[in-house]
Parts: sequence; C-alpha cells; structure tokens
Amino acid sequence: MEDVLKENKRVTDREKILEMRVKRLEADNKALIKKIDADQSEIDILKVRVAELEEDKVQRDEHNKYLELKNKELEAAKALKEHEFYMLNKVVENMLGKSIEQRFEEIQVEELRAKRQAKIDAQMKDNGKGVEGSVEVSERSIVPSLVIENPVPLSAVSAIFDEDVVVDDMITAEGEIEDESEEDEDKEKIDDPDDVFSASSHDDDNDDDDDQGGMGVKVTEPSSEKTVDDYLNDSVNEETEGADGKGEHGDD
Repeated sequence: MEDVLKENKRVTDREKILEMRVKRLEADNKALIKKIDADQSEIDILKVRVAELEEDKVQRDEHNKYLELKNKELEAAKALKEHEFYMLNKVVENMLGKSIEQRFEEIQVEELRAKRQAKIDAQMKDNGKGVEGSVEVSERSIVPSLVIENPVPLSAVSAIFDEDVVVDDMITAEGEIEDESEEDEDKEKIDDPDDVFSASSHDDDNDDDDDQGGMGVKVTEPSSEKTVDDYLNDSVNEETEGADGKGEHGDD
C-alpha cells in the first residue's frame, strides 16, 4: 500500500513538472509566433521593395536600350554631317584655290588692318584739326622780312624819333636835302634808268622779288613840297642808296 502511494505521489509530481514545461513551451511558442508574424511582415515589406526595385531595373534597362539606340542614331547623323562638311570644304577649297584655314587667316589679317587703318585715320583727322588751327594762327603771325645789305644799321634812324624836331630846323635842312637829292637823282639815273632798286637779298638771280618771296622797295623822285614824313622817308632812302651803291661796286 505504501508503495502504491509513493508511486502515485511520484506520478503526480511528474505530471506537475510536465504541466509546467508545457506551459513554458506554450509561452515560448506564443513568443515565437509573434516573432514569426513580425518577421513575416518585414518579409512582406522586403518583397514589395524587391518588386519595386525589379520594376525600376526593368525601366532603367529599357531607358538604357533607348539611349543606346539614340546614341547610334546621333553617331550616324554626326558621321553624315562630318562627311557633308568635308565635301563642302573640298568644294570651297576648289573654288578658292586655297585651304579654308588660309583664307580664314587672310580675312582675320584684313579685318585687323582695317581696324588699324580706321584708328590711324581717326588720329590723323584729330591731328589735322589741331594743325589747321595752328596754321591759321601761324599765318596771321607771319610778317614779311626785308633783307637789306646795309653796313650801317637801320637802328641809327631811330635817333630821329628820339629827339624833338623843330619846324624851322627842318625847313633849313630841306634846302640842303634838296641839293643832295638832286645829286642823288643824277647818280640814280646813271645807275638805274627806271629809278627803281630792290632791297631783297635775291638781286643776283635777276628774278622778280615777288617770284622769290622777297619784298621789293621802290624809290621815286621826291616832291618839291616836303613834309615831315617825306623828310623821314628821304633819310631812309639815302642810307639804303648808299648801301646799294657799295653793294653794286662790290659786285663789279
């Protein structure tokens, strides 16, 4: 009897242990089921992503094929254009008789020369305006020079203007001057029948003073009625006549 009770107790304990194991296994099973469900959801998501990627890959492959075909078409068109351009260059070279590169360089040189010429013309135009203004000023400032071979400087005549002249003294001097002028007239008739002499430095060339750019001085017979101006002119004429007389003797 005691052996039966011990056996029953051992069986009961064994059952309890098994029940506990079953419960633990059931809990583990539930956890695994939950994990499987979570993993399955992730697997489904990944499957959808893979499907999208596969579709995208298919689209990219199709686009790449399209680009390859387009590239082939463009290469064929480029080859055709290059051939046409080559033939056109040959035709132009045959027409010009030289290469297009040489003609292009010539055109560039011509354009550069035209630009430089235009720049030079503009500078010359500006300089021309300045020169015209200076020429006008210089022409106004030109004074004809009188070259007289006179050993006695004409500045000596200035003494006449520095001193006061009395009318009585001038009248007295007029008589003496008339006598001297008559003698001078005789000399002038011998030396120059036309009563004209030139004071230009170009007398030796036997040319007119106007042709040589000089300025001729003509002396005529003084009038019988003398004035102060006539007196001054006679004084200058006497000095210049003396200078010409010496010059003529020197030439002889």
